[in-house]
Amino acid sequence: MYGVGPHKEGARAYYDSIFELYASWGVDFIKCDDIAREMPHEEEELVMLSEALRGCGREMVLSISPGPAPLNKAELFKQVANMWRITDDFWDKWELLYDMFQRTENWCTHVGAGHWPDADMLPVGPIRQDYGKENWTKFTEDEQITMMTLWSIFRSPLMIGGEMTGFDEFTVKLLTNEGILNMHKNSRHAHQVFRRKMAGTEFIVWIAVSAEGGNYLAVFNAGEEDATLELALAELEIYEEINGKELWSGEEVTAKACMPVSVKKHSAKAFYFK
Repeated sequence: MYGVGPHKEGARAYYDSIFELYASWGVDFIKCDDIAREMPHEEEELVMLSEALRGCGREMVLSISPGPAPLNKAELFKQVANMWRITDDFWDKWELLYDMFQRTENWCTHVGAGHWPDADMLPVGPIRQDYGKENWTKFTEDEQITMMTLWSIFRSPLMIGGEMTGFDEFTVKLLTNEGILNMHKNSRHAHQVFRRKMAGTEFIVWIAVSAEGGNYLAVFNAGEEDATLELALAELEIYEEINGKELWSGEEVTAKACMPVSVKKHSAKAFYFK
């Protein structure tokens, strides 16, 4: 929580002392809540806090929340923090997931080494357990695939927001898919290629290069019906035959000039081509 007046006597000394204490405890991760969206009037305190952390003698990750963090302060966030929330608390509602497509498009150019816009935790499996052990995510399995695909190609920090001891088989597979986790680790320069409605269905397409060579491709069906997208590879600036794999199913894929992609409503497919 923030709330220290940066111009008051002892303000910096206070932050220096608590980060020195955290360093002595071996702390690796600091989350400062209620400050990310409080720009510009809390900017000076955020800078002071960050400088105290960086000077404590121990490397720690600084996460600031909640959002929405103002986009016009992107360069500040990249200098002072490792993670900053681009949304208010994210929960298991399709409307919030749908809204995240616009947020990630807005922030994608600010993802880089050591600094990541944060789309918030993944509300999967048993959630809200303090209200009742019967509570379970309201996201469908397809919506969870969409969420994990978007978070991974965008490289949002992956923070589990469910009670891990209660995970079912689907949730475990969702969070441990090796190809998707490799996309999260290796995707670079991810961005939206297009977002358009076709025959009543809204398709959203993202692409990224891989740090290990090749490209990642994500195709989302944000509409209300299962549908097939006839994806022209020229729209991806790919002009030769591609060979790769769909990461959720493991299906081998070969395409030249055009690639038909069938996606269920509120779901996604992710590909790696090398």
